[in-house]
Amino acid sequence: MKPAPFVYHAPTSLEKAVQLLDELEGDVKITAGGQSLLPMMNLRIARPDHLVDLRFLDSLSGVKLTDTHLVVGATTTHRTIETSPVVRRVAPLLSEMASNIGHIPIRERGTIGGSVSLADPTAEFPLASVMLDAEMTLSSVRGTRTVKADQFFHSALQTELAEDEILTSLAFPLADRHSGSAFMEFSRRKGDFCIVGVAALVSVRDGRFDTARIGLCGVSDRPFLSKVAEQLSGEPANEATMTRIADAISAEIEPMTDGRAEIADRRDIARALIKRTLPLAHERAFVAAQGGSQ
Repeated sequence: MKPAPFVYHAPTSLEKAVQLLDELEGDVKITAGGQSLLPMMNLRIARPDHLVDLRFLDSLSGVKLTDTHLVVGATTTHRTIETSPVVRRVAPLLSEMASNIGHIPIRERGTIGGSVSLADPTAEFPLASVMLDAEMTLSSVRGTRTVKADQFFHSALQTELAEDEILTSLAFPLADRHSGSAFMEFSRRKGDFCIVGVAALVSVRDGRFDTARIGLCGVSDRPFLSKVAEQLSGEPANEATMTRIADAISAEIEPMTDGRAEIADRRDIARALIKRTLPLAHERAFVAAQGGSQ
């Protein structure tokens, strides 16, 4: 199928892009990689009057390391994030989650800003942004503002982003270099949208969890960050503790149903993935604490 007629715009500066969003009338959509929007347009689920393409804004692409943050431009591709030595070194969880997105041709074109702005509850990058306390910079003709990831996602496909705003970058605070992380997801076929995904980020000291954060995608209408996981702090880092917390989190979540999996199935999948992800994150934290890397 072909999309309904629309007017194409290719601004060469951020100033021009936000001006277009302010001035254009009708339904205006932004694209960069187009991996979600263009299929919806071809199926005529989406029928924008105007399409604003951000691909030519070099200022929105790339990875930059500061003293305190890893800053990722919104049009940076999944594949760049997956393979970047800088990302792998300072934010390995982000890189690992990128590697689980679709297939390589999709990762070569899809962008982190597009994924986060779409806010699909099964997507990896919305969960990654919450797990890693990202700060989103949003720009419009009114100026710029910064929104924390845990305030950005309202519900499925609904975010803090106003119609005249563009997500320009995500800033990830640098994590404790002695922490360990891991991500696993379950889908019916490799590359499909996941049914449940689990991310874990922990640090260990003297055989006990010092800090712990566990998040899930595919179980809520937005990225889910477990409150129960905070109970791991000070607990022995052993199999019994990890099994207990997996059971507790599977009871904590209130899984959605979307025709691909029943609620009970999602609870079981979440429990199984936590039992695999948490020990791996612990192992990597132990290695990092000994002076190695994840």
